[in-house]
Amino acid sequence: MRQFSSRGRLIALGVIALALVLAVLSASWVRRHPSSSDASIDADVVHVAAAVGGRIIEIRVHENSPVHRGDVLFQIDPLPYQLLVAQAQADLAVAEGLLDTRRRQVSTQRSNATIAQDQAVNAKANYELATRTVERLKPLTAKGYVPNQQLDQADVNARDAATRLQQARVEQLAAVAAIDTLQAAESGVAARQAALALAKRNLEDTTVRAMHAGLIVGLLVSSGEFVALGQSLFTLINTEEWFASTTLRETDLA
Repeated sequence: MRQFSSRGRLIALGVIALALVLAVLSASWVRRHPSSSDASIDADVVHVAAAVGGRIIEIRVHENSPVHRGDVLFQIDPLPYQLLVAQAQADLAVAEGLLDTRRRQVSTQRSNATIAQDQAVNAKANYELATRTVERLKPLTAKGYVPNQQLDQADVNARDAATRLQQARVEQLAAVAAIDTLQAAESGVAARQAALALAKRNLEDTTVRAMHAGLIVGLLVSSGEFVALGQSLFTLINTEEWFASTTLRETDLA
């Protein structure tokens, strides 16, 4: 009977020790792995809308269908935007033609200004030569070595040279002032280039693609419907990243 009591006590002590070990292990596991009864798994959503307005001619997805990044979701009628691209290209060609014409005009105007400058230089040289001739003839005429008529002719030539010099300078100033700038024509080309780039971007936006891999929900439209710019058509659940949200007590965290 005494032997049975000792064995019972040993078993009881073993059970208690095992319970204590299990309690310590459980408490340690709970500290390392805190849990909560209020948790949820969330994902980002994208409200899919067209960047341009138009009539839908094709929808390639359906409710709850999975999609990959880059997949075509739907297609808007591209014809109006193709015509806008063609119009923008034609406008750019016209602007580039005007710029070429303006460049040739400016080149001609600069050449005329250069010629006028050369003529002014020549007129100045002729005037200086005629003036020096008069100065040389004056003392010779006074001494009777040169007739007065020759001096008078030199005087007339000097006055004519002064007149031509004045006219050449006026023509030079007018030629320089007549030189146009290319700024307006170049700005016109830049504006047409921007319009063409925008038209091409709008044409690209008629094809709406998935920005993320995900799941389509809330699809309530069909082909043939006209949509406005920025109108949300359905929702794409981004399945590339998931987020766990839960409520934990601060004392349960390390």
